[in-house]
Amino acid sequence: MRKNFFIMPIMKKTIFILFFIFFCSNIFSAEYVYNSTQVSALKNKINGKLSAGDIVYLADGTYNNLQLVFTGKGTESKPIVLKAKNPGKVILTGGISIKISGTYLVVDGLVLKDGMAATGSDIIEFRTSSTAFAYNCRLTNTVIDNCNNPDESYRNNTEKSERWVMLYGKNNRVDHCYFTNKINGGVLMMVNINSSDSQENNHLIDYNFFSNRPRFDLGNNAEILRFGDSGTSQLSCKSIAENNIFYACDGEVEIISLKSCDNIVRKNVFYESAGSVVCRHGHRNTIESNAFIGNDKKSCGGVRIINQGHRVYNNYFQDIQGTGSRSALCVMMGLFEMPTSSTDLGKEPLNTYHRVKDVEIAYNTFVNCKNIDLGTETSYTYPSSNPYYPNQKIYGTLKPECTIANNLIYAPSSSSIINMIDDRASDISFSDNIYKFKKTISTNGFTSRELNYTVRTDAGKGIYTLTNTDASILNPPNSGVIDFPYVVSDISGNARTGIKNVGAQQFVNKSSSFSTAKPSQCGVGWYQTQQTEMSVINSKTDFWEGNSGILNAGAENLFRITNEGNVYKITSDVVISDVSVLNVSGKTLSKEKGNDKNCIVDCSNLVSGVYLLLVNSEKGLATRKIIVN
Repeated sequence: MRKNFFIMPIMKKTIFILFFIFFCSNIFSAEYVYNSTQVSALKNKINGKLSAGDIVYLADGTYNNLQLVFTGKGTESKPIVLKAKNPGKVILTGGISIKISGTYLVVDGLVLKDGMAATGSDIIEFRTSSTAFAYNCRLTNTVIDNCNNPDESYRNNTEKSERWVMLYGKNNRVDHCYFTNKINGGVLMMVNINSSDSQENNHLIDYNFFSNRPRFDLGNNAEILRFGDSGTSQLSCKSIAENNIFYACDGEVEIISLKSCDNIVRKNVFYESAGSVVCRHGHRNTIESNAFIGNDKKSCGGVRIINQGHRVYNNYFQDIQGTGSRSALCVMMGLFEMPTSSTDLGKEPLNTYHRVKDVEIAYNTFVNCKNIDLGTETSYTYPSSNPYYPNQKIYGTLKPECTIANNLIYAPSSSSIINMIDDRASDISFSDNIYKFKKTISTNGFTSRELNYTVRTDAGKGIYTLTNTDASILNPPNSGVIDFPYVVSDISGNARTGIKNVGAQQFVNKSSSFSTAKPSQCGVGWYQTQQTEMSVINSKTDFWEGNSGILNAGAENLFRITNEGNVYKITSDVVISDVSVLNVSGKTLSKEKGNDKNCIVDCSNLVSGVYLLLVNSEKGLATRKIIVN
């Protein structure tokens, strides 16, 4: 008894001390602020000197030739954050380099503008050395605009590359960023899987806005996204690109280049971008529920298929005018079979074309597209250094072996858009596809239906919608003889209950908006150039459902609009900077300053019609459609 009498106070004291330590560790996260005159102290602090939960702010200003090494060990609940004190007001220019390694680190709110990659570096790398990678780290709410080395050789030599973002490690995320005006050679963003520590990485690239990548004259090495490369193409990557907007991304034929295995590309919008999503190397990639809107712009493409085991479904293709490798759908011939461990890479290089096999292309919708190319010619020229066939050019002879089923093709002004080149498509299995062409075709697996589409002029403006009233119009002609069990929903995100209808959208959902990203949800809401681009897109195509849209994720339900006649009152849960009135062409007609969390906009002087209110707040932008009487 006496022994226990002395132990109890000691136990209580120990528990108190442990509680005190735990409590202190949770309340004593630190915040630091550095300005452009304190760069040395900043560099020292963020290179391994921070604790979980610490935040380092960059004060407003311009930081020239800033080259940072950001390392540390944050946690999921307490990341270490490097961010702008005020997003959009911290400008990095000159030679820029940000290298990140460690766990749970976040870079937030920076603008990298009119600079270039620092010598010997990419602009942003998720590593600090060849062995120190980033894990569970994040780049968010950040802009890279016109960061191009002025040296002309970066634009006329494929051997010189300037890359903006390089992902290494695992479980990293790039989200709500805006990337624009890249003109030099080099992929904009790449997932590197050379190391085993970067394979099966589960990176997420989402809610970004990519724009204005002009055509690269050399025609190669100008992708927006690349997952892997030829040398690692047979390895599993497992990265995801979803809910991104690609606008005027014309650099080369490959907007997204899949050069590895097991990746997912879904719910993205490719808008007036002269290129395609390309399964270039690697296998078992999924391309699902994307929207490709060409608006008859020259060379806009859709999906190009090479290699094996891919799934392409629930995608929507509209007004795609590309042909050949830039067709709305392109399935290519092969030069060699799938590589094996015994393949002689001197004779069958990994950077050539391997046979299309075990690929399923199903439940896609093609509206007023120019071409579907099946059996596209391939060729490969061996380099002069090849020990077997120096400088020899060979052509593909291996026919694609895949399934094309339950697709809807609407092109009433064309005799047919299906280009089965010679007999190269003879090993493709066709089933339950429906179409409307000017003429009837005799190909098995295709059935003519009196489909009727019209361009919407209300919410969803610019997207074609089916006007047929008979729900059976989209039923599979042969009752869906091929089952695709993984297709459980449609492009609207709604379950495919009952009969799975042909095309990307169930008949019952024909007037529903797509589940793809909206331009207003992607990128940053505070950068003027992106606001202008979104206005241009909105003037042509309204991706919003109903009559409202939010420009930054997390801003939903923050704004309420009431009106008395044509005078509108906007109230908010956050501070409103200003509210602009735009016409349907995206032109700003007026702007009113906010009064804390309120703003009054008088539209009485406007002629009757449809307008947009653009609310600019500390949480980003929101847009609301109004009708002035």
